Amino acid sequence: MKYFVTLPEQIYSFLENHGISQQEIRYTAKADLAPDGGFSDSYLALSPQTLYLVTADSSGSLKLKTIPLSEVEDIWIERLVNTARLLIKQNGRKRALCRFASGGIRIMDRFRDRVMKLKQQEPIDDSRLEDEEIRCPKCGLPYPDQRRKVCPKCNGRFGVVRRLLSIYMEYKWYGLAMLAGILISTGFSFVTPYVGNQLLLDEVLAAGGQFYGQVLWIVLLMLGIRLFGVVLSMAYGCLSAHIAPRMYRNLRLKVFEAMQRQSLDYFTNRQTGSLITRINDDTWTIYVFFVDMVQLVVVNTVTIAGLLGILFSMQSLLALLVTVFTLITTMIMRYFIGRHRKYFKKSNNAVRKLRSITSDVFNGQRVVKAFAKENTEISRFASANQRLFDAEFAQAKHSNRYFPFVRFLTKTGFSSLFFIGAVLVVSGYNLTLGALTAFVAYADMLQGPVDFFLNFSQWWSGCVDASSRIFEVLDSKPKIHDRPNAKSVALLKGDISLKNVSFEYDVGRPILKNVSFDIPHGTMFGIVGKTGAGKSTIINLITRMYDVNEGSISIDGTDVRELRNEDLRRNIGIVSQETYLFIGTVADNIRYGRPEASMEDVIRAAKAAFAHEFIMKLPDGYQTRVGSGGVSLSGGERQRISIARAMLQKPPILILDEATAAMDTQTERRIQYAIDRLKQGRTIIAIAHRLSTLRDADFIACIDDGMLVELGTHEELIRKKGVYFELHRLQTEAFQFVEMGE
Repeated sequence: MKYFVTLPEQIYSFLENHGISQQEIRYTAKADLAPDGGFSDSYLALSPQTLYLVTADSSGSLKLKTIPLSEVEDIWIERLVNTARLLIKQNGRKRALCRFASGGIRIMDRFRDRVMKLKQQEPIDDSRLEDEEIRCPKCGLPYPDQRRKVCPKCNGRFGVVRRLLSIYMEYKWYGLAMLAGILISTGFSFVTPYVGNQLLLDEVLAAGGQFYGQVLWIVLLMLGIRLFGVVLSMAYGCLSAHIAPRMYRNLRLKVFEAMQRQSLDYFTNRQTGSLITRINDDTWTIYVFFVDMVQLVVVNTVTIAGLLGILFSMQSLLALLVTVFTLITTMIMRYFIGRHRKYFKKSNNAVRKLRSITSDVFNGQRVVKAFAKENTEISRFASANQRLFDAEFAQAKHSNRYFPFVRFLTKTGFSSLFFIGAVLVVSGYNLTLGALTAFVAYADMLQGPVDFFLNFSQWWSGCVDASSRIFEVLDSKPKIHDRPNAKSVALLKGDISLKNVSFEYDVGRPILKNVSFDIPHGTMFGIVGKTGAGKSTIINLITRMYDVNEGSISIDGTDVRELRNEDLRRNIGIVSQETYLFIGTVADNIRYGRPEASMEDVIRAAKAAFAHEFIMKLPDGYQTRVGSGGVSLSGGERQRISIARAMLQKPPILILDEATAAMDTQTERRIQYAIDRLKQGRTIIAIAHRLSTLRDADFIACIDDGMLVELGTHEELIRKKGVYFELHRLQTEAFQFVEMGE
């Protein structure tokens, strides 16, 4: 396999004509833009000694540029607005090699990295590339956007239909029973016009009829038919009530499970309101599809076919007129389905945007109130609300402008049947009055199925859009997942080692650069640095919220990627600066990591975190309910509950990410005392801006611009008079200034 793209055979043949065999090529990449921004493909190929660039001129002729790696001084990516360029420094000169859309940055950055490593003869680890999924596992087509694993074929309209029906087949026996009941009920509905019109008028009320005068008998027959239809409808309703809610429940659970398995970056790149909409509204739309649409499509199709058969058997001329009118309305309907879908999609997008804004504002009420931005948020909501109104108004205007015309055309056509039929009856054209009334009744029964298909466009558009979003969630695979042979560990010791770790959230924007250090178990390890230096990123990598781009992180000699995520995170307790409390009691929030913990354990952990005193002052003590995010508590109180939560877990590794930032000095000292007691046999990693809290740390790592610049004890780093010394000096001066002001 050639990384990172497969070159066209024409390009391979061109290279071979210049003496470059496929076996020489180690890596390949593709650029899709010309230097002036137009569309033009160019191809990069890399061998252990040479970089090749294949371009096409205005006439389409291929040209080859050969660049020996020995002449490459540097190669990097320059980001533009929606595009990027691959730049190279060769023999002291800088120039652009190629230009490409921003979606290709990730592959091009990996290609760039291989160029430099081959030049510098550094080891290259391609093992993780084998695990990456670049093609849809169902159809084999490559994903258009490698950052978003969505297959346009499988999530297209017809792919969605197939997948919806495959879900429906999970309940096929229930579905078949429901369809059988509906079809039998539909069949009996065909009998009613015959009995209530033709049989009644021609055989019971007309002199000389076969059942002349037997009115009671015909009335009882009609009642029996209707009663049987009611019984069938009741049976269908009971069966539907048995299966439909289960399908809805299972689908909601599948979507929520799929979301919970996603990596952290999945949620940071999406709005909360949008995710909630997928769980609630989109699953409801699919539920309606199962409950109504599948059955109604089959039933109405059978009804139309059955009614047309009956009509042609009764009077072919009138039946032909009915067929013509039906075909006209069907063609008009198909024309409007395509046009109506875009209005529905705009409306749905506007609804999701409005809900996302609502969710953000409600979750951020403290910030809104603090900055007196109520009117700003009202304006933002009003703007989104207006967009929703415009979308719904356009949708309603389109529906009300065209669909009534179609219905008028249908009604006019069916109404004319009675006039034509009356002429045939009067002229003695082998058509009785009873047969005419039955025919008109059957023709009128076509109106229901036709109306259904007239409104089908809106239902269908909503179902396809909702299903596409649902299947995108179900198909999304987490970037961070357990490997097939992941190691299960009950208890970790706590020896942590980072070796040559590099990481970037966005391609081409490195956060950590070749960071290496060891944390022996049972020690307190401090991490300091300026805001944005990469301190919290180190924590995210140790806990495997993200995977390193290069290098490795191991605990007790085992790479964290080889451990089961559940085991890894069960052995690590985290107290973050951004504390979140769930809706529930204080006790429930403390025992979140250990639901089985006794009340005595909860109180013991709260006392250790110096939270017991303020908890007992709450209205219901430990049973006091706190809202989403703990809005009824102060920042320091929420943080102490978070510390108690981590202490109750009793992990061998405890991470404190600015854990005491929201506390007063006295409480902070108490927490530090509690942490000192926890040190015994436990590895503690502490990130702090207040350097005084790390005086007693066994080691302190100073991170600057993503690199480890200093490592040692507090005293050693002060003596070095480097970056740490400067941070300490500035902070000391700041505290002295505050004290003078007081």
